[in-house]
Amino acid sequence: MDVPVLCFEIEGILVETAPARRAALTTALAADGLTLDDATWEQLRSLPVESAAAYARRLLGVPEDPTAVTLATLRAEQAFADRIARGITIAPALLSTLERLSAIARLAIVSRAARREIDALIERAGCTGLFRPILGADDLRSGLPAAWIRVVAQTQTLFPGQRLQPYIVTDALEKIREGRRAGLGTILVGAAPAHEAIEADAWIESLADLTPDRVRALRASPSGDPL
Repeated sequence: MDVPVLCFEIEGILVETAPARRAALTTALAADGLTLDDATWEQLRSLPVESAAAYARRLLGVPEDPTAVTLATLRAEQAFADRIARGITIAPALLSTLERLSAIARLAIVSRAARREIDALIERAGCTGLFRPILGADDLRSGLPAAWIRVVAQTQTLFPGQRLQPYIVTDALEKIREGRRAGLGTILVGAAPAHEAIEADAWIESLADLTPDRVRALRASPSGDPL
């Protein structure tokens, strides 16, 4: 029997970090006299911090400057750490949802966040110990497909003899598309128009809707319809 491996993007799924991310990047760019407007933010909100800083500067018409990007990244990371230390918004019934899922699936994290940020967010959310393995921004440098393959390999090492079926759990349509190209199952979380939701193997409105029964149903008959 296949054992699901649910690969979560922590940001936007387990915890809501978008306001803190935007505020941190806004602070970092403001030090260089740059203003992060709504349109620019929407184009880079799903990127890792360094990529977001570089892309923001490009969109705002600033000449390329690797040193300035490095400094902006460091400022943004520090500002983000300060903000999450003061509190974050956690998905409703997060811990009980994850504990139920862990009874029928392996839980992993593949996130654009840095590992130290992931550890801090998991601790804040009370989920320490539920995820194995955990891959962060440094592990994504060779691309998401490689990171997902690595998760499956590491999970197989942790649980030998099990036949694994990986699924990505994300609120980002571009990751759904990349996951499908890589041959993974895909679960889209959050408000989405029908023409986007249909691109995933399953769609749920919130993480609390991802129950063991629904994961079993997806394994039995992935249809592209909302679970």
